[in-house]
Amino acid sequence: MGEPPNGPQDLAPDGQETSPDVKGDLAAGGGPGGGAATPAVEHQTRGAFVVASREREDGLKDLLFILRLAQVPHDQLTLKSDVERTQSALLVLYSRDLNKFSEAFAKLLSLTQVGLVGDKASPTVAREALNSLQREILDREGGQVKNGYLRKLGGWAAGLFALLFTLYWISTFAPIGVDPANAALCLLVSGSPIGAWLSFASRKVQMTFFDLSQIEDDRLDPSIRLIFVALLTLTFALLLVSGALNIEVGSFSAKNFLKDPYTALLLGILLGLAEKALPARILDQANAFLAKSV
Repeated sequence: MGEPPNGPQDLAPDGQETSPDVKGDLAAGGGPGGGAATPAVEHQTRGAFVVASREREDGLKDLLFILRLAQVPHDQLTLKSDVERTQSALLVLYSRDLNKFSEAFAKLLSLTQVGLVGDKASPTVAREALNSLQREILDREGGQVKNGYLRKLGGWAAGLFALLFTLYWISTFAPIGVDPANAALCLLVSGSPIGAWLSFASRKVQMTFFDLSQIEDDRLDPSIRLIFVALLTLTFALLLVSGALNIEVGSFSAKNFLKDPYTALLLGILLGLAEKALPARILDQANAFLAKSV
């Protein structure tokens, strides 16, 4: 694992617990660095680790865990895993803000030493402090992260919509002899980025701490996501045109998009809203097609 750095500010001596003042503050309900935390019933065990900090090449810091017991209690092992995941999120979230990272990292180091270091480690107290730290950061950064992603996704959505709608307008009104079906397809696909933007805004009503560093599970950039959704929408529209499937709700029929521009645009928006379900629906249709062709 490497040698621990020298310096009392980074490393608690092997076999000794973290400062009683720090542990007492956390047990009394105070978060690391003075933040509020939910009171916890203290459960003390012998710490299985020495925990230190080490400098990274980019100026940020990493936690260094040095094992000192042959068997690690389960609660300490899960705490270590959650701390490492939290640290990874902080490295992404504050990669360009050294001051905010240093503040959060100091609290993370402190609570980790409380839960994993010394003869009277307190994993329960440390976990409550970790939850408190995550809530504090989420409350402070959640709105900015979500609104920033919405603006970025919205910018790409507006650009893609403008491009496709312009192609539709040219195909419809310019005397260039384009098949009306192609124009309708263009209009339908132009609605998909609008739907994808609405989909994210409606799905991410409540964010979690880990959404701050990875706001979408598939890790797609906004531009790639919108292109992907547009291609899925086009594929679905071609299935409609070919007669492979249809959607009918009341008097609404999806096949009418070829004749009605309002139906085309609405259908595109709805397919964009259903971006999460759309790939599975198309895959099921492809599997059914292949099964019948054998």
